Amino acid sequence: MELSLEKSDTRRRFKQLAPRPITRVKILKHTKLVESSAKYQQQSWEKLKKRFAFFLSIVTEENVLLIKERIYKFNIVRAKGLFCSSILEAQLFQTKNTDLYAFMVSLINLDFPNIAELLLIRCIWQLKSGYRQHVIHVYSSSAIFIAHLIYRGVADVSLGLDVLKLLFRYPTDEDLIKTAVMFYTICGEKMKKKISESSNSIHSASYVTEF
Repeated sequence: MELSLEKSDTRRRFKQLAPRPITRVKILKHTKLVESSAKYQQQSWEKLKKRFAFFLSIVTEENVLLIKERIYKFNIVRAKGLFCSSILEAQLFQTKNTDLYAFMVSLINLDFPNIAELLLIRCIWQLKSGYRQHVIHVYSSSAIFIAHLIYRGVADVSLGLDVLKLLFRYPTDEDLIKTAVMFYTICGEKMKKKISESSNSIHSASYVTEF
């Protein structure tokens, strides 16, 4: 009698410990939950993109610091890719505000240099893409943005030399030459100053070596 009780008790415990089969209803609930969370995430990114676009559309010299602080509140580190695409898109259609955008990026670069680096990489890619497809507005706007980033100290002058080499590759192309002239007008003085300082340091080093 005791043995039969022990067996029934063991069976009861085994049933409690055994994993219950996943029903079709649970699978459907889980699928809907995943789909809803993915949909929610997509909607959140769309809202954030609209907010970035709004702030970039109203930025001025007077409120650029305030706009930067507002953008920081939206977890710009996590949304750095979205921010970079937003500012590149804004600059492409509002080229007259390029200096403001470059100034904002220079401020962000002080706190989050990886964001400015990502933006610069994407801007270079955009320049090359527009150049290969010969889309004048794209490569011209991208070159102007890079020029302002060099002027603001975000990009190195060596990048400016590479951009000028690219633009002067076909000297008979008037659009490329115009873009090169605009590029040099924006950051040429800074490039000359930096190159001159480097040359002086090289001459000084060689003089000390010879002495």
